[in-house]
Amino acid sequence: LLWPLHVVPLSCHMAAAEESPLADRNEPAVDAAAAEEEDDDLVDPDEGPFWKRPYYWQLVGYNPPIHRKASHIAWWLGSKVFYGMEFIGAIVADLAGMNQSKYQYVIDAMKEDERREQRRKRIEKERAMLAEQERVKREQAQMDKLEGEDEEEKQGLINETS
Repeated sequence: LLWPLHVVPLSCHMAAAEESPLADRNEPAVDAAAAEEEDDDLVDPDEGPFWKRPYYWQLVGYNPPIHRKASHIAWWLGSKVFYGMEFIGAIVADLAGMNQSKYQYVIDAMKEDERREQRRKRIEKERAMLAEQERVKREQAQMDKLEGEDEEEKQGLINETS
């Protein structure tokens, strides 16, 4: 988890105040608005709900006691294990069909029936089209045969007259 505020190490602020050329004078180094902006950059690691707090390794210059480090590591490790288990659980639930509706088998059967009906209609349409093509071929053959007989009669008439 990343803390939404900008994290600035405390040592940088102290070093900047020590090295300031105005530090030798009695005048204030910065005005009140600038001081408030600097305070906004600092993050209190104990502020906010514990699940939104930054880990100690995300805060530069923050060295908490060992029990705090152990709790941060345990929280980080526990969250990684939890999210990993949640991911694996989602995969297993999908594979086992636990995410499907209670009557998914009915929906699947309806889809299969619709697919079969569409296939049956397509086959009937193709058969009707093939039958029509065969009928047209037969009619064409009959027409060619009749035309051939007419031609033979004409040839026979032409031969008789000659």
